[in-house]
Amino acid sequence: MTMWKSGFAAAFLATVLIPTGSALAHTGTIESVGFFAGIGHPLTGFDHMIAMAAVGLWAWRQGGRAMLLLPMAFLTAMALGALVGFTAGPSQIAEFGIGASVFVFVLMALKRRPISLHAASALAAGFALCHGYAHGAFVTDSASALPFVAGALVGTGMAHALGLTVGSIFQRRRRHARSTR
Repeated sequence: MTMWKSGFAAAFLATVLIPTGSALAHTGTIESVGFFAGIGHPLTGFDHMIAMAAVGLWAWRQGGRAMLLLPMAFLTAMALGALVGFTAGPSQIAEFGIGASVFVFVLMALKRRPISLHAASALAAGFALCHGYAHGAFVTDSASALPFVAGALVGTGMAHALGLTVGSIFQRRRRHARSTR
């Protein structure tokens, strides 16, 4: 099976396995708030970790300025989405967007040819609004909401960095394999 087909199958299965009621990391409310709880949040939900690492891998595959701009577009839109979520409350649309982002980001990371940087940034930012919205909407303690979201941004950036690192390691191993032939 080619990398594309196996990646498509993995993305499809991940999307199907996500419960329809909510994304795995969002169980109704986020009661444990604060900066460190925020860091852990995107790193503990299967859906979040796969989506965030896929953004980093996608940025690496796009190459050039995309390696900085895709994660930055995502983080910026996620912060804006959290601000809206603070006031608007939970939304099934945001949860659907989070589930769909897993599928779309994995597909984009496996895509052979890059898309335009503007289109890639818009796609990443659109789904990031959903992730941020959910983070803001589910925090029950408004006094700790900003530290939680700040931590979630740090944790998300860490997951993006993981995807970038995986891409870099893959590239080095591939070069090494070619040079030893």
